[in-house]
Amino acid sequence: MNHKSDPETLFRGAGVEVSPGMSIDEILDKSGLNWEVVVERPFYGYKVGKEVQSRGRSIVYRTDTMQDLTYSSNDWKPYQNRRFLSDFSNFCDRNGLQIERIGYLPSGEDQFSLGNMVFITALVPEDLNGVFMLDKDDVTVMRVLAYNYHTYGRGSGFLTMAERLICTNGMTVLTRGMVETMKHIQSHIGDRQYVSTLLESLKVQINSYRENLKLLASTPVKPGEAFQLFKHLLGSSKKPDDKQEPIVKACFSIFQGEMDEVLALQGVDLGMNTLSAYQTYYGILQALTAYKTHFSGDVSSSSYLQSRIQGKSAKLVNAFYLSLVEKAKKQQQKQQMISIGIYY
Repeated sequence: MNHKSDPETLFRGAGVEVSPGMSIDEILDKSGLNWEVVVERPFYGYKVGKEVQSRGRSIVYRTDTMQDLTYSSNDWKPYQNRRFLSDFSNFCDRNGLQIERIGYLPSGEDQFSLGNMVFITALVPEDLNGVFMLDKDDVTVMRVLAYNYHTYGRGSGFLTMAERLICTNGMTVLTRGMVETMKHIQSHIGDRQYVSTLLESLKVQINSYRENLKLLASTPVKPGEAFQLFKHLLGSSKKPDDKQEPIVKACFSIFQGEMDEVLALQGVDLGMNTLSAYQTYYGILQALTAYKTHFSGDVSSSSYLQSRIQGKSAKLVNAFYLSLVEKAKKQQQKQQMISIGIYY
């Protein structure tokens, strides 16, 4: 079975590949991130908004293009690209991870909208439980993603991403501990113990996610029950089945295997007939991640990735995932009680 991930497809071309042995300078040069962020009070005659003038804020810009990135307080200390990469590289070296990709997601049409984010990813190796099989045809790989915004107030942090290799379905695994934002303060990431603790908790999260997927894959569900779960978790329980939201109908069609031929023409195997996904809670989860991965419309790689990291898409999939896990645990407990009752 091929365990090789396809980050080019997963990230829709955002970022560049990092080869083993590359130095910090080489990585920064290849990715175009060999610039710094400067915080400076606007000089006389500089055109800024009334809010900036009244609050005495500073202009933040990048040194290579002189492009304005954001407004900030006068004492804001940016987390520079070199320091960010160096810190994450040290973590990877200590834990046997290899940086695979680095990139920059610019802001949208609005210069100060969500964006200005540097991201770095590293695959978690098999000996750290970063690769696991639910069956011979269903392999999931885990990666660590570090992000840092050069937009004031957005902060930086670390999270885990899961990729199902058969179809490149991906989801960002979010928990309260993993989405803590490290504030841009004067000492910023100086507390290495705090950062180390946060990053080490990624390992715990990976193991938890692994066990939860096993639970979902071992919990059977009938098509009618699956539709009701989609309806309850994604739609409206007050609407009749034929009036449900498009996402409910689409996910159920994917779960039923009705979209397999459509995606097969694009070279994508949705993998809904694997032993782990066929009529199981795991199949329900994969139906939603497939919908978000392959039916999200024609959007830029920047918008797509940011949505996957911290946007509505990430939050929706995670809420759905956690609800399924909770329901699967209750169903398992119910079956155990029935078994005990039959035994006695």
